[in-house]
Amino acid sequence: MTGASIKRRKKPEADPRKWKRDFEPGKDKAEHFLAGLSMALVLGFLLKTYTKLAIWVIALVVIVTVSLVWYGKEIWDSMGNGCADVWDLWWSVMGVVIAVTVMVAIWTFIDNKKGGK
Repeated sequence: MTGASIKRRKKPEADPRKWKRDFEPGKDKAEHFLAGLSMALVLGFLLKTYTKLAIWVIALVVIVTVSLVWYGKEIWDSMGNGCADVWDLWWSVMGVVIAVTVMVAIWTFIDNKKGGK
């Protein structure tokens, strides 16, 4: 490989204050929201099914894990693989928060129907 054919990656930018901050509505934000929502629902369902963790622990694990995944994705974008955007991270995390809220409400309702087990 020649020097000209090697793409230089930018240094990762972990500080969201240096990412793109102008809000541009569109399909991309909805995709981020739905992806965050989907990831949180899948992880929450798996944790609830295969562990004996309390509901609030599962909620916390899901919020932290999926939010960190999306934060990492925006850092990846900052290295020249896309556009690191504060609003992409915001909409991804909002999907996670909505999913966790719905999951906790449903699980609490189900547990109360079973007699508070």
